[in-house]
Amino acid sequence: MSLFILLRPRQWIKNLLVFAPLIFSGQIFRWEFFLPVTVSFFLFCLLSSACYALNDALDYERDRAHPSKRYRPVAAGKISRKTALAAAFLLFSWVVIVSFGISADFLLVVIAYALLNLAYNFSLKKFMLLDLISIGFGFLLRLYAGSVVLDIPVSLWLCVSVFVLALFLGAGKRKGDLILLRKGILKKPNPVLRQYDLLWIEMLIRISLVLVNAAYFFYVFSQKEIAVFISFSFVLYGTIRYFYLLEEHPAYPDPTDLVFKDKQLTFVIVMWITYMISVRSMI
Repeated sequence: MSLFILLRPRQWIKNLLVFAPLIFSGQIFRWEFFLPVTVSFFLFCLLSSACYALNDALDYERDRAHPSKRYRPVAAGKISRKTALAAAFLLFSWVVIVSFGISADFLLVVIAYALLNLAYNFSLKKFMLLDLISIGFGFLLRLYAGSVVLDIPVSLWLCVSVFVLALFLGAGKRKGDLILLRKGILKKPNPVLRQYDLLWIEMLIRISLVLVNAAYFFYVFSQKEIAVFISFSFVLYGTIRYFYLLEEHPAYPDPTDLVFKDKQLTFVIVMWITYMISVRSMI
């Protein structure tokens, strides 16, 4: 059970971005497209789990001083660091082998994602703003993974939307950690937190809120379909709802928890996905 928790399956929701090109192209009900993207999704789940296992092995001391991260298997002493590192290596090796059988382009995306996470764990997470930008590129690589599997180009505005959305979510998480730091709850915070100012991070949250909606607006506007344009209302409501939750519960540990705990946010995400599948399949 502890090994399964180490993989952080709750975080796999982020890998649903792999399906985005399939949904937005209206090809989701074509088995010859759906099957390879589904395989790619599960590969990215295992790949991201490998990165989480590596992160837990490297940050176990800092995690022990965190109010929520201390329950992670390595920090809690339920799994050794060697076991976590071995799990990360085995998962990554298996993903690379299977990815090679899908396509060379997909394998390159997998390697790029792994290298980005290595750079993040060993360097980028120590620098203000670079830590958030690297998270944004991680989201983009998930999106691009679905694109190369299908050989379907992704709209530039959709890429911008995803990148800024990652900044929005990442900034919200930084805000929560900053508040915990100010209250003295975080005893061994990530060094980058001390480079951030709460006022500055709140400004970044507001700017990214506007930008993610502006970018998605330009995407739906460029499609020149009223049915697609209506989907903007779901994105607008969802991002504003998340912003509201950040204001009401600023010390929430992770954006993923908000998605699962807040019924309104969960509902609007499910409705947006369902609506886009329906609309794109009919156009």
